[in-house]
Amino acid sequence: MNKSLKNKALIVLPNNKLGGAEQVLLMLVEGLAKKNYDIDVFFLKYFTDGGWNDIANVTYIIVDQKSEKRGFLKFFLKMIFIRKQYTLAITSHVACTSLVGILNYFHCLKIKKVVCRESTSIFKRFTGLKKKSYEFLYWIGYKKVDLLICQTKFMKDQLVENLPYLESRTHIKVMDNPINIQMIAKCSLDTITTFDQNQKENKIIVTAGRLIQEKGFDILIKSVKLLIETYNPNICLYILGEGPERAKLEAQIIASNLSDNVFLLGFQSNVYPFFRKADLCIVSSRIEGFPNVLLQMMSQNVNVISTNCAGGITEIPGIIVATETTDISIFNALKRSLSQCSLSNRILFDEYLNKRDSTIYLNNILHEVNL
Repeated sequence: MNKSLKNKALIVLPNNKLGGAEQVLLMLVEGLAKKNYDIDVFFLKYFTDGGWNDIANVTYIIVDQKSEKRGFLKFFLKMIFIRKQYTLAITSHVACTSLVGILNYFHCLKIKKVVCRESTSIFKRFTGLKKKSYEFLYWIGYKKVDLLICQTKFMKDQLVENLPYLESRTHIKVMDNPINIQMIAKCSLDTITTFDQNQKENKIIVTAGRLIQEKGFDILIKSVKLLIETYNPNICLYILGEGPERAKLEAQIIASNLSDNVFLLGFQSNVYPFFRKADLCIVSSRIEGFPNVLLQMMSQNVNVISTNCAGGITEIPGIIVATETTDISIFNALKRSLSQCSLSNRILFDEYLNKRDSTIYLNNILHEVNL
């Protein structure tokens, strides 16, 4: 470890899987490392195919191999006895923020500045007991948050409407999700041959995300079936990602007689070549904080569709928005995308993405907390 490093940063994650929120934290870790921060990244649970690479000045600590809840408790007890000091802590999940906030409030951790990034619209996504449990975590754990980042104005409005006391406790700021333009440029150079044969005769649609109900892949499959039956029989859909809904989606594909048209490719460590080679890319989510995958798609493809699943979607230039998360609405958006020329979107997309560069995002965070 470099003894000359003066600033220490703490990152706490539920696990080492690289979902959208985790990819944002990875960008911040890489940026802080370049600024000579000494960084501890704690994974409460660990997967062998998580995706985090070695980075200079970064130490990865696996709290538990199998259980996130057990990792939560282990981390809590570990920090009580170690009592580490950090210049900065950044989290992106309510439970992790609450955990760090409680430890900092009772001085078990000594953190100069705590930054929390909201990863989803909790009060639109959850109801009942689960919603109550999140409300409790906000109340008990967010007392020592110096900067609370919301991805969209809609997310901030939802948060403040349900928890108005937060505005008196902490500085809440809307900051657009970042994208690592330099990293994407390198990753997009990789080649794939996955759908070369099908692409000779078919239009290729690509989507990506965890196989969970919120991503709306079941609705997308219905839309593709309708597209094949009524508009163009030469369509193939490729879904990148893994998750608990795989069996249900596989059953739906078989029941819909789409085994030759819809393919579940599982987790892909590099999605960019898939997005680049597709005829169009689509986000079909029911609800998102903000879909980072949409930005990734825009970096590679000029034909991009999204449902209106988060605040700010309708303000993005050039994308086609399915205003309702229904098979008919998505079907109409797919037809429109397949029938129009979108080459001019490259300029619009690049201008939009350049404003979201991860270096600018990190610098804005450090400026907001005076570091």
